[in-house]
Amino acid sequence: MMGQAVADRGRRTPLIGIAPKPKVTYPGGPAEGSIEGGAALDPNHSHFVLAEGADWGGEADLMFALANGLSENIAVLTVLVNGGPIAKDEVLRSVRSQWPIVVIEDSGRIADEIAGYSKAGKEPEGDAVMAEIIAEGNIQLFAAKGAPGELRRLIVRQLFGNSALRLAWERFAQYDSNAQRQQKSFSDLLRWILWLGVLATLLAVIQSQLSTVLPNAGQAEPALRFLLGFLRYAIMLVPITITVLVAAANHFKGGKKWVLLRGGAEAIKREIFHYRTRTGIYSDEQISKAKNSREFFLSQSVGNIARRVSQTEVNELALKRYDGSIPPPYGAAEADDGMSVLAPEAYIAARLDDQLRYFESKSIQLANQIKWRQWVIYILGGLGTLLAMTNRQIWIAVTTAIATALTAYLQHFQLETTLVKYNQSASDLTTVKGWWRALSKSERQIPKNKDLLVESTEKILENELTGWVQRMQDAMAKIRAAEASGEAAKTKRTKNSEEEPTE
Repeated sequence: MMGQAVADRGRRTPLIGIAPKPKVTYPGGPAEGSIEGGAALDPNHSHFVLAEGADWGGEADLMFALANGLSENIAVLTVLVNGGPIAKDEVLRSVRSQWPIVVIEDSGRIADEIAGYSKAGKEPEGDAVMAEIIAEGNIQLFAAKGAPGELRRLIVRQLFGNSALRLAWERFAQYDSNAQRQQKSFSDLLRWILWLGVLATLLAVIQSQLSTVLPNAGQAEPALRFLLGFLRYAIMLVPITITVLVAAANHFKGGKKWVLLRGGAEAIKREIFHYRTRTGIYSDEQISKAKNSREFFLSQSVGNIARRVSQTEVNELALKRYDGSIPPPYGAAEADDGMSVLAPEAYIAARLDDQLRYFESKSIQLANQIKWRQWVIYILGGLGTLLAMTNRQIWIAVTTAIATALTAYLQHFQLETTLVKYNQSASDLTTVKGWWRALSKSERQIPKNKDLLVESTEKILENELTGWVQRMQDAMAKIRAAEASGEAAKTKRTKNSEEEPTE
C-alpha cells in the first residue's frame, strides 16, 4: 500500500522494505508463490534490507536498529493499522524509543484495543505490555473513515513538533487573527461614523419639514410635540456621538494597527515559503556556507519581523494568543499541510495557485461591490434631480449625504485601486506560471530556475501587499485630514455664532 501510494503520485521517494529473507520472493530469487506463507517484495520500494530470521517478526530487531540509525537527523513516527502480536511488540519498541504513534481507529485487533484503552483513560490489568503502551506512549487516534488530508496533517504535526517552522506559523496566525479583529473593529467604526452623518442630515430635514407644517408647536397634538422634542434632542445627540467615535478612531488607531499586523503576517508567510522551498538564504548553497541551520535563520528572520512590528503602534495593543490548528486554516492551501518541504510543483499548487485563486475570486467580489455602490450613487443623483424638479429641494440634502457616504467608503477602502492591483497581480502570477510550464524537464531541475520561480512569485505578492499598505495609509491620512478640517470648520462656526449680535 505504501509503495503503490508513492507510485500513484509519481514520486521517487526513498522507501525501505524490511523483511525476513526466507519469507520473501523477488526477481532473480525465489519464484513468487514458491514459499508457503511468503510474500513478494513490492516493486515500488526503492530499497530492501533482508533479515536472516526464518519467521515473520524476526526482522523487528533489524528494522528498529535501522530506524534508530536513520533517526539521528530526521523525525520518526509509527502508524498502526490493525495488527497482531508482532505489531504490538513494534508499538512497545516505538514507545520506548519515544516516537509518536498514530493509531488508526476501527481498523481492528491491536489498533482498536489500544484506541479503546486510550479513550477510556485507564491502563489494562494483567497486561504489562499494553499498560506500558497506554501509560508511556504518545498516542494519537485517527478514525479509519477520516479524510486523508487530515491524516496527513496529523502525521506532519507529530513529526515536526514545536520546530522553528511551527513557531513561525504560530506568530503568523497570531498577527493575522489580531489583524482581522482590528479590521472588523475599525470597519464597523467607520460605517457608524458615515451612516450617523447620513442620519443627522435626515433628522434635520425631517425636523425642518415638521416645523414648516406645524409652525406653532405649542398648539400641536401632544404626540407631535413629543416627536419634535425627540428630534431636537436626537439632532444634538448624533453629532456628539460622531465626535466620540471619531475621537475613539483617532486614539485607538485600529486602522493603522490592522495594516501593520497584516503586513507583519504576510512578511512571516513569505519567510515560511522561502524556508519550505529551500530558496534564498535557506538554499543548500547558502546553508553550506553558513555556520548555522535553516531553523536558526528562520527564527532570526521571524524575530526581526516581530521586532519591527512591536516598534509601531501595535505595541499599544494586547495581542490575543492563537490557539487553533497549525497551520491556520486561512494560512495555507486546503491540500497543504504547511510543514513539508515543497518541490517546485508543490509550491505552485500550495502558494502560486492558491494566491491566484484568491485574487481572481476577490476581483469578482470587489467588482460587484463597486458596481452596486456606483449604481446607488447614480440613482441618488437622478433622484436629487427629480426632487429639484418637484420643488422638494430640502430632501436633496439626504440623497447627497448618502451618496457622499458611499463615495467616502469607496475611497477609504480603495476598492477600485485594489481591484486594479488584484487583476495585475493575478496577471503577473499567471505569467510566472506560464514561464515555468514552458521550461523543459531538465531546465526545471536547475536550482537557479527554482529560485527564480519562488523569488518572482514572492516578489509579486510582496509588491501587491506593499502597495496595499501604502494605499491604506494614504487613505487614513486623508480621513484624518478631513476630520481635522471638519473640526476646524465647526470651531469657526461656533465662534462666528458667538460674535453675532442678538436682536
